Amino acid sequence: MNCTQCGNKETRVLESRPMSEGIATRRRRACGECGNIFSSIEVDDYLWETIKKYALSESHINAMKKRHALHVRNTEILALLKSGEKHSVIGSMYGLSDGMISTIARKAGVPSYARQRGLSAESPKKVKRK
Repeated sequence: MNCTQCGNKETRVLESRPMSEGIATRRRRACGECGNIFSSIEVDDYLWETIKKYALSESHINAMKKRHALHVRNTEILALLKSGEKHSVIGSMYGLSDGMISTIARKAGVPSYARQRGLSAESPKKVKRK
C-alpha cells in the first residue's frame, strides 16, 4: 500500500481490526520513509467481485454501503438493548430518539425495556384478596 503523504510503497501494518461483521478489515499503517500514520480499509473479495460483476453505478454502491452501515448500527443497538441498556442512553450514543430505538427494537422482535423486566406499560391494577 502506498503512503498517502509521500507515495512510498513500503508501509508497515501497526494494527488490524475486522469491521462490518468481517466484510472489511481496517488497518493502521505507518510509512517507513516519512513516518506518516494512516488507515486503510480492505473490502472482502466476495463483495468486491459482486460489485464488479453487476457493474453497479456509484449511486447503487453508495446505497449498498449506507444500507450495510445501518444494518451494522442496528445490530449494535440491538446488542445493547439485549444487554439491558436503557433507550435514552443508547439514543444519546447514536444521536437517535427513544422512539427510533423502540422502532428498531420492535422491527427486530426484541422486547421493549419495560417488557424485558416484566412490567406493563399501564400501571398495575391492585387485586383485592378475600
